Order: sequence, then structure tokens, then C-alpha cells
Amino acid sequence: MRISPPPKIPVIGYSVLGAAALLFVVPWAPGLSAEAVPAWSLWAVAALTAACGAYAVLVARRQAAWALLALVAWLFVAPWMLGFTASVMAFWAHVAASLGLAALATAIGWQSSKDDTSVAA
Repeated sequence: MRISPPPKIPVIGYSVLGAAALLFVVPWAPGLSAEAVPAWSLWAVAALTAACGAYAVLVARRQAAWALLALVAWLFVAPWMLGFTASVMAFWAHVAASLGLAALATAIGWQSSKDDTSVAA
């Protein structure tokens, strides 16, 4: 009798969904709630991060990691591209979010490289 391995729980994918929820709530933080442009940037990234997290949970592919890295790049350059570098809270919220998502994207990429099912397309 062959014993099947326990099912894998996509913890990192659920962590990405949690990060998306956190990104959605951050614009209401004190010092950031009066800023419209950074708030919309964070909300858009939160929605796209939730989509990447759902994709990582359902499919667990390397593409989710690459999409998250694109969002990381946007979060990092958004303060300069959208012109809110003077707002300290908005600037550091974007930088901190980019670092957190970079860590999650790296973890997804590492996990998918170890997972045999994610390599088969």
C-alpha cells in the first residue's frame, strides 16, 4: 500500500493575500490619509497583489513571483514617478511595501523552483 504525501498548503500564497489586505488598509493610516495619489497607488497595488496571491494559491507558478516583482518595481519608483517624495509617510509606506513584497516574491520563486508540479507547464 502506497502512502500519499500530505497535501501542500500554499502558505506563501496566503501570505501574499494577507499582504494585499494590509496594503489596502495602509492608506487610512495617520499621516497618509490626506494623500490621494499615494493612496490610489497602494490600492491599485493591493488589488493586483491579491490577484497574484490568488494565482499563487490556486496554481503556485513562478509567474506569480514575476508579477509580484513587477509590483515591487512599481512600488519602489512610484514616489518619484508620481511626485510624492516629500510626503515621508507615503514614501516609506511604498518602500516598506516593496521590500515586503520582494521577500514574498523571492519565497514564491524559491518554493516553485523546489516544487516539481510547478515546473511542468
